Amino acid sequence: MRKAAKDHVRETGKLGMLGHSGADGSTATERISRYGKIVGQSAETIVYGDKAALEAFLAIVIDDGVKTRGHRKIVFNNSLRKFACFFGPHKKFKSMAVCVYTEDFQSKLTRPQALLLSKMQSWLLRPMVFKREVEDYLSWTDKMTVTNEEGVVTKTVTRTFLFDDEEPLVLTQSETEDFNDPEQSVIYDPNLSEQFSDVLTEFDPSKMPTEESQKLSLRLEVGPES
Repeated sequence: MRKAAKDHVRETGKLGMLGHSGADGSTATERISRYGKIVGQSAETIVYGDKAALEAFLAIVIDDGVKTRGHRKIVFNNSLRKFACFFGPHKKFKSMAVCVYTEDFQSKLTRPQALLLSKMQSWLLRPMVFKREVEDYLSWTDKMTVTNEEGVVTKTVTRTFLFDDEEPLVLTQSETEDFNDPEQSVIYDPNLSEQFSDVLTEFDPSKMPTEESQKLSLRLEVGPES
């Protein structure tokens, strides 16, 4: 469901489009159905503006300026028990948030596949803790390279520290994690390559824990898969 919301943000945001019709003329129901089976009702809410993701969702709940409070009614509809959101850039309004809702949804991914991808994403989002401690820096930036070999994922982070009166300090560190779990029937499937690439492209520096003085830019490069 989240991929359906992401599709609408990516397709209409870059064109500056408004509304629920996709760049290809698709409806919300059609976009959700690309990734699984909708059971019962479905709905979609959209909010535009220079807001953070949480603020955008609160704007949907408050629904200020909408006499019918249609967005709020969707959010608090007890029948719509599953939802997913995606927040991203919009050409005209700087940002937009799309949320989709269903009574139930049967993903095309199996539960073990979805679990594996979720674990991968959580691990990739976890900040790298460098063995060497660095003090008195002004800011730092990260660049991360990720490779995936049949579910064994390696992330390599290159962190550049900037100082007031010193040359930049560059540190590189890698971590490897095997996400295969035969006991739980969680085995990497080559068919997950596309979904794994989506996990990588969804990274946003705003999701990473930051300090007030820290400037973080994240570049991901997908390495070859076997």
